[in-house]
Amino acid sequence: MISFTSQERKALILVAEQNGRIIGYVRGSIGRRPYYVRERETIVFVDDLFIKKIYRRQKVGEQLLKKLF
Repeated sequence: MISFTSQERKALILVAEQNGRIIGYVRGSIGRRPYYVRERETIVFVDDLFIKKIYRRQKVGEQLLKKLF
């Protein structure tokens, strides 16, 4: 996992690996909710999600998203 912080949001990049090779990643950020979202004080934004084609439909993306949230 790689994380960094800007003034507005904390950004995270989570990487999925198999046998030492990267097979996918999700890039997201955690920040204050926009004025039009009422449910939570903070909110998670998913900026990118990529899984190599041969690993799709194997719940790799689902696992990455669960870790992000």
